[in-house]
Amino acid sequence: MQLNRENGQWLERQTRLECELVQARQRADAQQHEHDALRLTAAEHQALQARWTQDAHALEGVRAELAAARTELVEERQRREHAEADTSRATVRLSTLEQLLEQLRQVRPVGEQVTSGKDETSPDANSQLL
Repeated sequence: MQLNRENGQWLERQTRLECELVQARQRADAQQHEHDALRLTAAEHQALQARWTQDAHALEGVRAELAAARTELVEERQRREHAEADTSRATVRLSTLEQLLEQLRQVRPVGEQVTSGKDETSPDANSQLL
């Protein structure tokens, strides 16, 4: 009877240990899966860090290009504004000269000679008027 009781206790102990072993193996498997997932996540993290570094360098390059383009734009805008101002002045000057020429034509007919012997509409006569 004593042996049966001891056998029963050993059997219970063995069953309990087997259950604990199964649970320990399940925990080990779960931890291994978690470890594998973390290793994969770490690899992805390193790849993302490398890509971020490359993108940061590319961004700096784009910023430098943008700054150069803005500088070029300002310079081009200034050149255009100067050209527009020159054109405006030339237009006003041309208009004034056309008005002056028209006034001179009204005062003297085109065919009439100036006392110096030159026609007022000739380029030399016009340049002297200016």
